[in-house]
Amino acid sequence: MFWNFITYLFGGKTHHEQMHPEMEDFRERRDQYNILLLGETQSGKSTLVQAIKRYADPSHIIERELLGSGITSCTREVRQHIIETDFPEYEVTQTSNPRTLGRTTEELIDTTFFDNIDRDVYEEKLNLFRKLSMYRCNQPGRFFRFNIFDTPGLNDTSGQDESHIYEILQVMSMAQHIDLVIITIRDTVFTPQYQNALRTYFQVFPELKDNVVFVHTKADYADLHPLAEKAKLNREERERKIHGLMGREGCTHFRIDCDLDTSKLVRSCMTQHVIKEILDLATFNKPLTWRSRTMRKTPRMREIDNAVAEVLYKMSEVTEATLRCKDSTGADIYGKRRGLSKKFIENQIKQDDVRFYISEHDSALPVLLYERNFDQAWRLFDFFRSDNIMSLPAQTATITDVDIRQEHVVKKDEVGGQGYTFYEVKFQRELYKNGIFHTRIFARSSEIFQETIDAQVFELERLKLEYQELAEERSGYEKTLDGMLEDDMQELDYKRELYEIVILHLSADVVCREIFEKLLRMNAYSPLNRNCTNIVQGIYMGHFVGCV
Repeated sequence: MFWNFITYLFGGKTHHEQMHPEMEDFRERRDQYNILLLGETQSGKSTLVQAIKRYADPSHIIERELLGSGITSCTREVRQHIIETDFPEYEVTQTSNPRTLGRTTEELIDTTFFDNIDRDVYEEKLNLFRKLSMYRCNQPGRFFRFNIFDTPGLNDTSGQDESHIYEILQVMSMAQHIDLVIITIRDTVFTPQYQNALRTYFQVFPELKDNVVFVHTKADYADLHPLAEKAKLNREERERKIHGLMGREGCTHFRIDCDLDTSKLVRSCMTQHVIKEILDLATFNKPLTWRSRTMRKTPRMREIDNAVAEVLYKMSEVTEATLRCKDSTGADIYGKRRGLSKKFIENQIKQDDVRFYISEHDSALPVLLYERNFDQAWRLFDFFRSDNIMSLPAQTATITDVDIRQEHVVKKDEVGGQGYTFYEVKFQRELYKNGIFHTRIFARSSEIFQETIDAQVFELERLKLEYQELAEERSGYEKTLDGMLEDDMQELDYKRELYEIVILHLSADVVCREIFEKLLRMNAYSPLNRNCTNIVQGIYMGHFVGCV
């Protein structure tokens, strides 16, 4: 009867009742949240949506027509799913014997581990399916609305990555803010294809990193047992690779089995708990807004743009060969002016890049400085209750916010935090409880990037001086060259300089958002578009035609 005794003795408040006050206050201000769902083709995005709908409404009928099959992608365009929930919590009981398997799914797992350290016994309980019932165990409460935007997968089987990115941009413009970014990954081998898909996401949408959570789908809950060492090593290796792509540690990971047809209620109850935690995270995060004015090109965009640049370079050479001056002196001056014009254009592009960096980073907006998520006691807290310390050493930036999401954890000592440059907290999970202690620490963008901003400001001043010198020298050549070109050569000279401007922008790894959206709106990079190079050339030329 140890199982029942532990559940009774240490039963307590629900997650919402024990929620950190900051999180509770935040919820009081809002009742609607936006979730962006990203991932590779067939990584389980649409299946996860159906599982969330069933969590919010147990009577939900699975929309199987929205699920993919085999290797093809089902989601061809962004779909918005509106889900309302008051965060139900579930427990499983044996119908013939009211022996509670767990007050909540968390406790179910935790007490199972403590009561049955043996892995085989744990797996046996996971697979129980007879004489069991699952029902809600908390009181109905306030409803929250979640707008979930299910997107087509990068590396989509139809090869439409760029058009999918455009649709995601449209979603972000429409939603105005994003509270959570879910990236789904199959809980199997982390292939180079998966890594390339993630790398593309983070390059095109770097701002989204702060609110990213990784949901590993098609997971086997048996692999979460402490004695499943091989599975644990595989998880840790996969997470190291993900953190390398993210450029930081502390990312949040969930593992879920979205089997929509399972008859094993213990596993189903665990899935419900994971979904609740994912939605909880959306209410915990600070909302992200879209501010970028430049976009990083995808590999296909760079490939096509470079091909167009080569075509324009040849056209520029032909144009230059056609240009005629009235004498050899004019030809010599024209050659010098051309070399100077290229430096002049390069300087302008560099200034734009520097100004963009300064405007993006020199602000008081909060930026995620540090994140650490202690959860699932059997993995991170071990079997024994010991004091755990989460420590952020002294930083150059002053901390503006310390957001904490905690459950079944007692804070013992806390130093630093808001107004300081460091933070340290000592905490301990409650006895026979799974502890959650999720910390997100923020500082002003201008302070975090202060050193780089100062260097960029210095570089901008240098570029301005260089620009003035180049402008004066170029003006001198212009005056000298005036009248030396043949009368019908002025238009060709204008066209050659336009080619040079466009070539430099085509060769860059980034592009202004206006051009980026126009290119994607025109399906300029679609593999089905045989006229892609002409479209790309026309859009770039049209954008810079007034810059000569």
